[in-house]
Amino acid sequence: MINAINQELGEKSELLTRNLLESRGFTQLDGGKYNTVNGFDHVFITEIDGVEHVMIVDTKQLKNGSAALANTNNGVQMSRQWVDNVLENLDYDGDMAQANLLLKSKIDSAKTNGTLLKGVAGLDKKTGEFSVVKLDEIF
Repeated sequence: MINAINQELGEKSELLTRNLLESRGFTQLDGGKYNTVNGFDHVFITEIDGVEHVMIVDTKQLKNGSAALANTNNGVQMSRQWVDNVLENLDYDGDMAQANLLLKSKIDSAKTNGTLLKGVAGLDKKTGEFSVVKLDEIF
């Protein structure tokens, strides 16, 4: 029961992330998942000063104003290694092939151009505030 509640809260938080960023001019790209639940929560594109930027966002539940990025078999979430491993695991032959190829192309381009952004979005259950925080490239 608790897992179902957490899943529903996660889905609603992801919808809040999408709605918030789309209201600020970001466009969410399709694709980015493998094995149904693994991969990117969101990949958005936007234009900043006439240059296209790509933003990978992970939606978390905040506890005391902070969120923890998981240490997965593919590396710490949002790290370069993790992003590269997610891209390697995407399906490039099935139903989502076109979406995943476009997403990979956009991310690879942004990495090359220095226009790849990463962020964590979350709802603080205590305060009711929802925010998106840009991550510095620290790993």
